[in-house]
Amino acid sequence: MFRLALKNLIKDPTRLALTLVGVTFAVVLIFFDVGAYFGFVRAFSLLIDKSQADIWLTLENNVNFDSSRPFAESKLWKVRQVQGVEWAEPVAKGWSLIKLKNGGTDTIMIVGIEPNSRIGWPWKMREGSVADLAIDDTIILDESAAAKLGELRVGDKVEVFDTRVRIVGLSEEVRTFTSYAMAFSNYETAKRLAIVYRAGGEDQTTFILAKVKAG
Repeated sequence: MFRLALKNLIKDPTRLALTLVGVTFAVVLIFFDVGAYFGFVRAFSLLIDKSQADIWLTLENNVNFDSSRPFAESKLWKVRQVQGVEWAEPVAKGWSLIKLKNGGTDTIMIVGIEPNSRIGWPWKMREGSVADLAIDDTIILDESAAAKLGELRVGDKVEVFDTRVRIVGLSEEVRTFTSYAMAFSNYETAKRLAIVYRAGGEDQTTFILAKVKAG
């Protein structure tokens, strides 16, 4: 049976070569799809994986970090009163517009955390300090923003949604599922810069992150 199959294969070398090319191409496509899938999953969950929180609270129908919508900020105090919660902090996330050096504009994602946050973002700094976000109207841009926004340095001032903000740091390894640049700010600054909070009111938040006590 084996010899018969071998003779059948080598009888037409051209067809054999085309078949092998086709199979190889199909295998390459499978590995590419698998790699792309894991890349998408990592981009969706990167901030979640890097946070120091055990529990994330958000709206029931929010499907991922990038497209999440805000809810009532008053829920924060209810979470902090739950027995067994060590700490709980709000996160303000939204989209805004940044003015480019050439006069155009681009969309950026703003993520606001409380000063001296225990969440752990951003987790790797190339330049500057997370502590500098305690000053209002300051942001930390991820280094990946250079591809979209051009070369920006610590100390530069940029216009975000008609507000002049100062870049106090550059982070590394922060990626989103989308191609838009990521910026960190303190919680109140994010609410002033993100379009969704201007439209829906400042008494809202996007996420509540909680850490539970040992045991």
